[in-house]
Amino acid sequence: MLLFTENALKETERLHSAGYQVSIREDMNARWIEAIGKIDGAMLLDQYGKLYMVGVILDGEIPAKGVNTSRGARYNSAVKYSYSHKKEKHLLVVISEDGYFDVINYNWLL
Repeated sequence: MLLFTENALKETERLHSAGYQVSIREDMNARWIEAIGKIDGAMLLDQYGKLYMVGVILDGEIPAKGVNTSRGARYNSAVKYSYSHKKEKHLLVVISEDGYFDVINYNWLL
């Protein structure tokens, strides 16, 4: 799962115990990116694609319409986070193990 947000730095501070902060080095390559992509949880990025955290467990409230539990934990976690941050500019990309992907922003789910 990828979380793009203008508030990446603020979210890094708020969620510091819910994931792993990263430092990008010039010698990191596609193999490194593939490896971190296998870590459970979300990758937290800013709107320009700068990576701040990996393995982030997203929090959030259940929307008034509820969530579709048949969609799985990643999808529902993204919907809850998006609902709770609907006043902030953000976008979530959820890639399921079965190969499907969803782009989520609560304002688009209405």
